[in-house]
Amino acid sequence: MFLAFFVFGWAGDPTLSDLLQTWQDQDDPGSAILLAIKQAGATPLRSETHALFLAQSWHGLEPTLLADFNLWGAPYGQTTVEGAVLFRLGNSDWYAWLEPLPNDARIEYVLQYGEEIQLDPHNPISVTRPIGSYSVLEMPGYAFDPIASGLETGISKGLIQFEWSSPSLRNRRNVTLYLPPASSSTDRLPLAILCDGSVYLDQIHVDILLDRLILERRLPSCSLLFVDPVDRNQEYSGDPAFRHLIFNEILPHLAQTYGFEPSRLAVMGSSRGAMAAIDLAFSGRNIEFCAAFSPAYHPYPIDDFMKGGPIKGCTFWLFQTRFDHWFEEQTRLQHALEDQGLILSIKTVSEGHNLTTWQRHLAEAFTAWLGP
Repeated sequence: MFLAFFVFGWAGDPTLSDLLQTWQDQDDPGSAILLAIKQAGATPLRSETHALFLAQSWHGLEPTLLADFNLWGAPYGQTTVEGAVLFRLGNSDWYAWLEPLPNDARIEYVLQYGEEIQLDPHNPISVTRPIGSYSVLEMPGYAFDPIASGLETGISKGLIQFEWSSPSLRNRRNVTLYLPPASSSTDRLPLAILCDGSVYLDQIHVDILLDRLILERRLPSCSLLFVDPVDRNQEYSGDPAFRHLIFNEILPHLAQTYGFEPSRLAVMGSSRGAMAAIDLAFSGRNIEFCAAFSPAYHPYPIDDFMKGGPIKGCTFWLFQTRFDHWFEEQTRLQHALEDQGLILSIKTVSEGHNLTTWQRHLAEAFTAWLGP
């Protein structure tokens, strides 16, 4: 569904700050606010450089704005939720918050009333995930590759799924091998290993994305290995047992059972899974590409994930999210990789630490690895 929203601040239109001042000077600006929302098509109202969030009180409670740009009210190292307490307009039950934002920003947010969390009732764009639903603001310059749209409606047929019992870790986990259309497990194909495998398979739908990229000839045929963690805190902490699991157990099992031997290797992950991918890239194996989306390594030191020395020939594709609790960590990681003299490519976006962000930029990572 295409939704066209009016952008304030163009020639002849009032600016958002002018609107705010007008409403503040009125005793009851409610009717004028509703008219502005109707003209704009949705809240927040947008200019090229700002977003104006508007919300009414609820059962006598003032709204608080929790969003990517204010780190959901709990900046790094803090435990108390602060958020942005919207200010009242005149004597009405309307409240507002004016936020400067990059023109290409995408922001997820909710309204909080006491203990109650609500979507913005005047914004038709939202996203729902297993952990909750969020309203979405897309600034006028925001865009993404349409190939990442509607991935949840696709059905991939090239999946080999099994449960792996690790003799070294003494646990069991789900593993899935994706094979592209018109290929078999005995074909020599590039392989990308994805940490947090079920997230990438069931929620990000990267298998459907690969089907599309290959069908449109934007990528050569390649395969994916989705591996779930069992104890995520342990395995994604630079634990050498995780390297052993991948390289000494699962990959040999694929070769022995399915005849699958990759021609090239890449590793990918997001958040703490991005650090697990970096850990694999430093294993000394023939990893030629590492995509790290919004990496977060706290509370572990960076060095725990960089054991093994400089990696010759591996390109590190570091994806940084500006509105992120861990953005400073991502910057420090960038410097640590640069200090190693590694091949490094940086992509920074004005977005938050979430699945939609990673899903909509995954095609760029695969293109950086295998594309023209």
